[in-house]
Formats: sequence, C-alpha cells, structure tokens
Amino acid sequence: MSSCAAENDLISGAEKPLAALKRQQPLTRETRTVLLRQIDKLRCGLQGPVDAMHFQGTVLDGTIGLEDLASKMGWEPAVLVRFINVVLIHGIFEEPEPRVYKHSASSTAFREDAIRAYYRLGSWSVPSWWKVSDYLKTHAPEDVYDPLKSPFSYSRGGEGQTYYQLLEADPAFSTVWHKGMAQAALLNPVLGMFPFRDMRSAVEAEPGRAFVVDVGGGRGNALVDVMRECGGGGFGAPMVLQDLEEVLLGEEPVRIDGVQVMPHDFYNEQPIKK
Repeated sequence: MSSCAAENDLISGAEKPLAALKRQQPLTRETRTVLLRQIDKLRCGLQGPVDAMHFQGTVLDGTIGLEDLASKMGWEPAVLVRFINVVLIHGIFEEPEPRVYKHSASSTAFREDAIRAYYRLGSWSVPSWWKVSDYLKTHAPEDVYDPLKSPFSYSRGGEGQTYYQLLEADPAFSTVWHKGMAQAALLNPVLGMFPFRDMRSAVEAEPGRAFVVDVGGGRGNALVDVMRECGGGGFGAPMVLQDLEEVLLGEEPVRIDGVQVMPHDFYNEQPIKK
C-alpha cells in the first residue's frame, strides 16, 4: 500500500466516527461500542511499535531519585538503572532530570489491580513458549490435542492434569487469571456484538428454552452484562453459566441472581440441547 493510500485510509477512518457523532444524538451504548471500534482501528493505523505498548492512566505527582528507589527495592543502583532505562524508552515512567523518575500515564495504569493482573497473566504464559521446543522433541504430534498432555501442562510439570486443574491448584495464579479475564472482558465487551435486547419476543415465546448459555464463562461477568442490557434478567428464560466445577463451586462459589450455575467440561457433550 502506498503512503498516499495509507493516508487516505486514515482520513476516512477519522471522518467515519465524526460523521456518526454528528448524526446520532443522544448516543446509545451500541453506538458508543461501534464508535470505539472505529476509533481503535484508527489508533492502530496511526500508532507505531512503541505506541502499542502504551496504556492510559492518571499520572501521580512526585518524583524519586535512583538511589532512594534502589534503597526501597533492595537493589544496587547500578543494576536497577539498566532495567529502568529499558522501560523508559517505552513510555513507562518519565525521567525529568538524570536519575530522577516519576510516573507516566503508562506506568500509572499498572497500579490498578485489574491491569496488573492482565499483564501478569500474559507474562506467566511465557514459560510455556520457552519449553515448546523440548515439548515437540519428546511428544507425539497427537499429544498436543490431549488436554492432559498440553504444552502448558508440560511446562508446569503437571502432565496428567488439564490447564484448568493446574490453574485452580495454584491460588495465586488462579486469582491473577480471573482478574485478568475480567479486564480482558472490559477490553472486549460482549455487548454490541449481538442484539440481545431484540430477541425479547422470540425468547418470551419459548420461556422454557435457555436464552444464553455461557460455556466456559468463568465468574459470569458476560452474563451479568447481558442481563443488565435486557432490563435485569433473561426475559423469563434460563440464563446458564457453565464452567468447571472447581471454578464455579470452589473456594469462592459463583452465586448470581437469575443465573443457573452448571458445572460442565466443554470437552464433554453439551447437556443443554435447546
């Protein structure tokens, strides 16, 4: 694609949300979702590799010198400064003067528990990739389809257990995983992708038939959003949340008004047929 064509695409991408804003007042939630997707597409066209690393956040006041920061962390300043220099070039922290640092919008975002969990969720998956080469050397091709012999299970020394069994067996990892998934849901909202509210007449015509079955739905965040969108329920029809028993009925059982909790392994046949 020529630079001229690329610039024309960017101009068109900027004009679309602007035209929609002028055309549709007041804004509905569906319109906001569409606009955000258009703006996000524009952002992806504009940003470079470094920009893609940035998060949004509220910048905190105050600065701290390298020596004070190293003392708080128990690190040698000469070692710590090397790590800081790496993240500085990605917009994480700012250096208003040599060896003096303050929060940036990017670094402040990581102070939020959900964002921190989302980041850690990704970083905790990296060891699985480190061992892919060893996994391929020691396993038959069909093993990759066996949930008890997955690359993740192998990398964690837990072959014979599924990903979710290993997940729930590690309280720290489980907590981070669930918080990270909740943050992922906020970044990829289920609403706006399907006209749930428009299904009312069809759902009410068959009240015994499940309206929504969320397979592998975790703590039920998506179902809660759908029910809120539909006036606080499922138009009188069942709303079903399925996940592994240890997820739904574990140390913190899932309890949501109006939602039927159903332990189910999606590798097995789906019990709800209609």
